[in-house]
Amino acid sequence: MKWFKNQNQDESLSKLTLDSVEIPVSYERSWKTLHQKLETKSYDSVLAFGQAQGRKKISWERVALNWAESDAHDNDNAQYLGRPLISDATNALFSNLPLQKLVQISNIQNSKIQKSIPTLDSEVSLSAGGYVCNSLYFQLLNFCLPRKILTAFVHIPLLEEQKIAAPGEFSVGLETVIQTLTPALASIFKASKGGHEHVTT
Repeated sequence: MKWFKNQNQDESLSKLTLDSVEIPVSYERSWKTLHQKLETKSYDSVLAFGQAQGRKKISWERVALNWAESDAHDNDNAQYLGRPLISDATNALFSNLPLQKLVQISNIQNSKIQKSIPTLDSEVSLSAGGYVCNSLYFQLLNFCLPRKILTAFVHIPLLEEQKIAAPGEFSVGLETVIQTLTPALASIFKASKGGHEHVTT
């Protein structure tokens, strides 16, 4: 997240402590990896990022389901064809961030500023899918909501360097994703300034 600090001149944002962790595409290991990180200190907010092939917008996910169902195998060759993630948990959990407000901030500010780097539209999504992203998101919300930690999952499109593996699919440059996300991230971090933020990528 060094790019976020570098792009912002706001002194209150420059004082933030931002941590990051890379999450494996694995039902079993994704939450274990993130959970280990979350146990190391007290965080004010947690933002998880994943990719959704075919999407053309930045998608802020409203809800995570307590359910895994996908034909796709994860990187450990595991396949879940329909099963709850946590047996005694509720069927769905919702982000505690004002997602519509964050989308409006991004879309309005990005439309007003003349930039050399293009931006994407942002949206609120009502489906994080049934694969590893949703699995991680549900377990993350199950951990964070009782602790009143601000939490959301954001899907981004494929990046340009991934076009070879997915010819014909929509893709964008990383700079475009960063430029699009910056206004919303600034809003979140200002709301919890002085604490620690944790972003997964």
